[in-house]
Amino acid sequence: KIAFDTASGGIGVFRVTTEDGTKYVFNDREYGSVYNSSFKSGYNGWNYARAWYLSQIIAPFGTDTITLTYNTTYEDINISFPQTVYVDNSNINSTKYYSPIGSEIFYLKRLASIIFPDKKRISFLYDRSIKYDGIDSVLNRINIEDSVFRYGYILDWNCCKSGPVVNGRSFLAGIRSYSPTSVSPEYQFTYSNT
Repeated sequence: KIAFDTASGGIGVFRVTTEDGTKYVFNDREYGSVYNSSFKSGYNGWNYARAWYLSQIIAPFGTDTITLTYNTTYEDINISFPQTVYVDNSNINSTKYYSPIGSEIFYLKRLASIIFPDKKRISFLYDRSIKYDGIDSVLNRINIEDSVFRYGYILDWNCCKSGPVVNGRSFLAGIRSYSPTSVSPEYQFTYSNT
């Protein structure tokens, strides 16, 4: 069964209930907006939901709940709209080309944590100074904790080490586990450009 709430003017939240009674709640929305200053467009300033993210998994009869939280980041990229050609019918040789540009703004969601019924938590930390593909920040650390930090993983990216960057993308170079008292040797990855 799928149910949704439209009180906010669009689909604000939707819920999927499976046959066994498990509920999946999608309450975190990722937004985008298109802006252009060089021409009029029906899309100018239009906000739209790009995606809905899973917020909760509720066990049948509400006995246990897994909660997912997200951080919102802001990204702004330049975009090109389709080119328009104006032709003067009285003089076929007289044409004008118009190549409008604008920007698309994204309010991106990145998984911040998963909280389990027994209060265990997995936290996801991102490094905004390193971009995976020129836009998205790389996942830097994964921490596992209950009431205190227990252990985690450090993800190293090739921009911090020597290694290939193909088509502007960063590649995972290594993983290290760590605890409050120690850091393990790194497990390294290598890539071939062929």
